[in-house]
Amino acid sequence: MEFATSSDPIVNLAFWTGLAVIFIIIFLVLYVLSLRYMLIRDERRRRLFVDTWRPILIRSLESIPDVLPPVKKKDWPVLFNLWNHFHESLRGSAKDNLNEIARKAGMLQVAGRLLKKRKVRPRLAAITTLGLLREKTVWEEIKNAAVDEHPSVSLAAMRALIRIDEERAMPFIIPLISARTDWPPARVANILHEASPHVICAALADAVLHSPESHIPLLIRYFETIACDSSTVVLRQVIDKFPSTAVISACLHAFKSPDALDIVRKNLTHAAWHVRVQAVRALGKMGLIYDKYILINMLCDQQWWVRYRAAQALSSLPFISIADLEKIRNEQTDRYAKDILVQVIAEKKMA
Repeated sequence: MEFATSSDPIVNLAFWTGLAVIFIIIFLVLYVLSLRYMLIRDERRRRLFVDTWRPILIRSLESIPDVLPPVKKKDWPVLFNLWNHFHESLRGSAKDNLNEIARKAGMLQVAGRLLKKRKVRPRLAAITTLGLLREKTVWEEIKNAAVDEHPSVSLAAMRALIRIDEERAMPFIIPLISARTDWPPARVANILHEASPHVICAALADAVLHSPESHIPLLIRYFETIACDSSTVVLRQVIDKFPSTAVISACLHAFKSPDALDIVRKNLTHAAWHVRVQAVRALGKMGLIYDKYILINMLCDQQWWVRYRAAQALSSLPFISIADLEKIRNEQTDRYAKDILVQVIAEKKMA
C-alpha cells in the first residue's frame, strides 16, 4: 500500500500495470478452463447421442421403430454424419429403411434449411444427405451449390446430382468439370465412377468431341480413367478434329487398345518431343514383338526424355528380360543409346 499511495507517478504506473497483468492472466486462465469445460460437455453429449441413435439405425435394417427420440438443434449435425456414414456403408435394399428413418426423423426438412446456410460443414452434411435420399425436390438448390466457389461444397453437390438423377445431371456436370480447374482430378474421377458406365461414357464422348479445344486434354484424362469401350474410336476422331500437340499427347496417353497402334507408331516421328515421349510410352503398354525394334531405334532420339521413356518402354515389354536388355545394350553403336540402357537396366535391377 505504501507503493499504491506513493505520489511518484512512475511507481503508480508500475503498480497499476502489474495489477492489470494479473487480471489479464486470471481472465485468460478462466477463459481456457471454460473452453475446456464446454469441449468436454459437447463431446459427452455427442457420445450420448450416438449411443442412443446407433442402435436405432442398426435395428432399422430389420424394422422401423414406431417412435423416434427427439433431436435437439445442436445434435442434428451428429445425426447427419452418423446417418450418412451408415448409408454409404450399405448396399442394395438395406438403404430403403434408412431413408424411411431419415424422413420420419425430419432430416429432409432440416437438410433443406441447412442447405441455405453459409457455413461449409452443415451445407456439406445436408447436400450429402439429400443426394443419398435422391431428393428431387431440391434439384435446383443443389445445382446452385454445384457452382459454389468452395471446392468441397461444389464437389459434394456434383456427387449429389449424380445420385439423384445421373442422366439429367450429365449435361450440367460435364461442362463444369472441364471448367473447374480447382477440382482435384482424382476426386472428380471417383465421383464420375458412381454414374453408370453407359451414361458417363456417352456424355464424356460427346463432350470430348464438341468442347472447346482448350478443355479437351482434361476431358480426355477423365475419359481415360472411366475405360469406356468406345474410347479408341472417339480418340481417333478427336485427333482428326484437333491435331494440336496437346490433344495428340493426351490421346496417346489415353490409348489402351492395340487397335490404336497405327496412330501410336505414326507419332513416333512427330516434331514435338513430348508427343514422341507419349508415343513410346504407349508402345510400351500395347506394343507387339515387332515394336521391340522400333523402340530400339528410339534409343537414339535427340531428346533425352524420349530415349529414357523408350528404354523404359522396352524394359516393360513382357517378352524382354534383363538379359535381353543387356544384349541390346552391347549391340548398340550409339553412345547415347548405350548410356540410357545402362541407366534403365540399373533401375530395373534395383526395383
